[in-house]
Amino acid sequence: FGSSFFSFSSMSVRGEQGWKATHRHHYGDRWEPLLRALAQPVRHVCFLNQFASPEFLQRLSYEYHMSPSSIPGCYTYEIPVHESEQFAIEEDEEIVFCHRSTDADVETAGRTGLAGLVQMPSTLSPFYFMDGASVISALALKVQPGDKVLDLCAAPGGKSLVLATQLFARSSNTRNEEGLLVCNDFSKTRVRRLTDVLMKFLPGELFGADGPGPKIQITSADGCSYSNTMERRFAPFDKILVDAPCSSDRHLVRQGDGAFTKWSSATPKVNADRQVKLMSNALWWLKPGGTMVYSTCALSPEENDLAVEAFLKKMKKHFRMEVLPLEQDELAWVPGFAAEQTDWGTILLPDKSTFGPLFFCKIRKSIEQ
Repeated sequence: FGSSFFSFSSMSVRGEQGWKATHRHHYGDRWEPLLRALAQPVRHVCFLNQFASPEFLQRLSYEYHMSPSSIPGCYTYEIPVHESEQFAIEEDEEIVFCHRSTDADVETAGRTGLAGLVQMPSTLSPFYFMDGASVISALALKVQPGDKVLDLCAAPGGKSLVLATQLFARSSNTRNEEGLLVCNDFSKTRVRRLTDVLMKFLPGELFGADGPGPKIQITSADGCSYSNTMERRFAPFDKILVDAPCSSDRHLVRQGDGAFTKWSSATPKVNADRQVKLMSNALWWLKPGGTMVYSTCALSPEENDLAVEAFLKKMKKHFRMEVLPLEQDELAWVPGFAAEQTDWGTILLPDKSTFGPLFFCKIRKSIEQ
């Protein structure tokens, strides 16, 4: 499989037709139904903001006919014909953030890891909608209260909100809760977007407002460079999520013809080189015994199994690592148990699971080196 893929991908293929030919070569008879599934609207689940008012969340649950899904913390829902409250809708990379109209009324409240004052909403946003696969990759990190956690490629912020919920929402007093969440993205523009999302959904005390210090830090470091803010200020971490930039194939399909103009057979290889760098640096910043989850929304094996394989070969001279299988409770998160095992991880594809694409791999850094 590996050699045939590399042989094919070395051909000069470009644009939408080249993209289709490349994936048809890999997926064979499965490609046409998979392509049709990619073109369908994303199946969202609703993630309730556990930091919002319980009474308000209960009213929303009733109004939107919410029922618990197979994914912890997520719900199926029905949009009511007449909503009792209008929400401002912002869509970003298939995540739909719903903000309360009162969010325009803000107050100054402390500082983040970025320089300057931040603006905190007077009322927290209640929920957001995202691909269930994205929630699964964040939950797979198995974050516990007290952990020091890094979300290395955090923007636009959906997975960071899941991690913050795991870290801090289980306590009635977030001011005294232990633990740290570092939300990082290399792009300054995306960091501003990330900051805006986190501020609207999470309580001010997590950012150091009226408290002993920030539990959430927002940074803009280059994850491909070892010596940066992560290494100097925050490492080592108990858990790291590397939701790496990738080909984002479903986005290409949904965006239409113009999105394919920059795609070529070299695109997965360029992405994979960067992904291996991100994983390698993350491993250096991980505590012995700590866990890293690597994930992409790419179809290409070069960005999934083959990237993990290249990373393991590169880093085995420095560390002992263990690729962890999915546990039974994690398998139960996927509707119909449609998670497919690959050489080094798990993939969810929308023709089978209705979610995805999502590839993820769990890696533990051994205590004994």
